[in-house]
Amino acid sequence: MKGKPNIIDKDTISVVSQLDPDHIPTATRRRFVELFGAGAMVGLAGCMGDDDESAEESEPEEEEDEEGELLDLSLEIPSAIEDGSPTYDGRLSFHDYTNVSQGLYMGGAVARGSEFGHENYRAELADDYMREMGEECLDCLDEVMDSFWEDGALTPELRERDGGWEPVDSVDITEYPLAVYTYQAHHRGPRWEDEGHDDVYNGLVFSCAPYISSLGYYLLENHYEDGQFYHDTDRSEFDTESMANGLNAINGIGYAWVRYDAPDGESDMGKVDHSVLHAFLGYDEEELIEVIDEVVPVLDDHWDDERGIYDFGDATEYDLRTLAALVRGHKALYEIPEIFGDGADYTERFAERAAIMVERFLEADLEEPWGLPETVEYTTDGVVAASDTVDVAAQWEFITVSFGSWTITREREGELSPLLVSEYNDDLFDEIGEMTDTLLLGGMEYQRQDDGSVVAELDYETGDVIDDTHTASAHGAFLTGVGNVYRDHEAVERARDWDEADEELRDRSEAFHDQYVECAEQLREQFIR
Repeated sequence: MKGKPNIIDKDTISVVSQLDPDHIPTATRRRFVELFGAGAMVGLAGCMGDDDESAEESEPEEEEDEEGELLDLSLEIPSAIEDGSPTYDGRLSFHDYTNVSQGLYMGGAVARGSEFGHENYRAELADDYMREMGEECLDCLDEVMDSFWEDGALTPELRERDGGWEPVDSVDITEYPLAVYTYQAHHRGPRWEDEGHDDVYNGLVFSCAPYISSLGYYLLENHYEDGQFYHDTDRSEFDTESMANGLNAINGIGYAWVRYDAPDGESDMGKVDHSVLHAFLGYDEEELIEVIDEVVPVLDDHWDDERGIYDFGDATEYDLRTLAALVRGHKALYEIPEIFGDGADYTERFAERAAIMVERFLEADLEEPWGLPETVEYTTDGVVAASDTVDVAAQWEFITVSFGSWTITREREGELSPLLVSEYNDDLFDEIGEMTDTLLLGGMEYQRQDDGSVVAELDYETGDVIDDTHTASAHGAFLTGVGNVYRDHEAVERARDWDEADEELRDRSEAFHDQYVECAEQLREQFIR
């Protein structure tokens, strides 16, 4: 572990100076004072936005918004495009902004020279195209931080009033898993640096760092108590949704510490020393393990071994988003104690539960070429569809949150990753790949219109389109999910490996690449430009 004394060094000042002072959460400023002392904060005064305050007064006061203050956004993302025109319905949605930003990030990330930007496909994609996708992703993230986020609290939507936009005074815990996934854009920033797009790299690594590091701390400080996560800050509303989504607070902080300790972590989280990262995250490795120790008995009490799922008092019917949050939320529960602790006696148990939840889902063969049911039920006879609708946005968010980045499928021998799931079922990742192959090829065929737009809903039984509305969330989630899994199994090959592929695989892969780029371009044209 890379623990260091609590000092402010030149490297730290260099890193923090690249952050926007307006985006440094109040709680983070307070922790800097607690960890380094008011005197040491003089060295960071300009970086942290406290130029006019003395060292003794460096702990900032929270700014009070005027009652009913309206926001003027520089980027207004419509909820949908209908008949070629943007539709807002009097609201702007955090969910839409997040899905669009992540679709742009993913479209740019796969354009690097070893993937879509390889000479076997279109080498020029690694140039202006990749840079522009990254820049537009950053534009979205800037708007999220300016308009939907404050000190870790996420406003689910803005409502139109008197020519401006008014934030809804509430926090929706179900928004956090997708928000926490922004870590992946942050940690893949070096892809842009490798292609010479330094401004995008700096933006992804530095600009969104205060945002992503605040999410877990906010949930743990405001929606958590004694091993349980709650919908409300009064900690009175507890159910499956709150517990599943809240677990991603632990996942996000855990992933940050794993990246910090990883051999290549110096490109992102390892840019600052241990104490500085602790100040941003609010929890170090030991403190996070203490939280996990509290969560474990709560989860044990609600595990239904016969069904292979948790029952938190509201039965075992799960929508795809909640199920994904629960699966992803288990990653930190078993890996953080293994990596940074003494290997608690529950780590294998929770790795197995994560695998079991996915196994039961896969055993049901729920995937059709046109998609997955929006809701499923875990029964004593297996998992069954509990909906006759395919929600395209929900399906691809399920794929991203369940299987994208630091989650159940991220186990690689020789890296900082205990192989607990692989040891339990070494066939599971191939089985997941078979499902995602079906969905990504079927998605290109059934979930997109002739003009390339992504539809909102299909009939689960027939595959017929029942809602062809071109929504921001469905389009962005589609790009992100497909980009996450396209090279995980056998359906599609990376461009750099086409010389070794047979003709059928190469043709299928090239067609897929064409469709994906078309889809990415349309997201930009319809929802950004």
